[in-house]
Amino acid sequence: MFPKRIVIVDDHPLISEGVKSVLVSSGWDAEILIFDNSRAFLEDLAQHSADLYLMDIQLGESDGRKLIKQIKELAFGAKVVVLSSFDDDEIIRSSFKSGADAYMIKSVSFQEMVQALKAIWQNEKVHLAQVKYAHDDIMNGSAARVSVPRLTQREKDILKLILEEKTTKEIAQALCLSEKTIEAHRSNLFIKLEVKNIAGLVKKALSWGIE
Repeated sequence: MFPKRIVIVDDHPLISEGVKSVLVSSGWDAEILIFDNSRAFLEDLAQHSADLYLMDIQLGESDGRKLIKQIKELAFGAKVVVLSSFDDDEIIRSSFKSGADAYMIKSVSFQEMVQALKAIWQNEKVHLAQVKYAHDDIMNGSAARVSVPRLTQREKDILKLILEEKTTKEIAQALCLSEKTIEAHRSNLFIKLEVKNIAGLVKKALSWGIE
């Protein structure tokens, strides 16, 4: 038996439309809705609940982990699966703490994704490297000792310039990138370091010795 209502929350149309298309072609007989921003999604959540939520944890400037908490409060019994490009132990663990039932890396193939979603819906497991579960070792084992998230070299470069109090425009000029690209990387840093603004980013970076 398939879920009757599925909600996909992702601000990348190629991803969300692709996931919907694969679910439909795989025979999932469900109403499937797509939201590309947190405001529209929350308006729907306030009025309608779904059985299964597939969501990224980065929605522009919004942190999807906060949305997961709201889903769990308003949609009783719903399954929440994070579909993210972040493969970082701290982020995965914090997603589970927010209430996610599973965490799927976007490098998973569509075929594996469908296989995993069926298993998750039926309270089973599939053993795929790109699929994590709330009670795996990442919550209870050696991963719990990890405290500093992995940053890409570009994220490190941008963070260094932020710590030097450079503006978005100045950082873009220094790295020969667009301001929009810098803003996207900055949003990634907010997610990875679990902060809401530049002040929090600077404080967290300094407390971890990231300079």
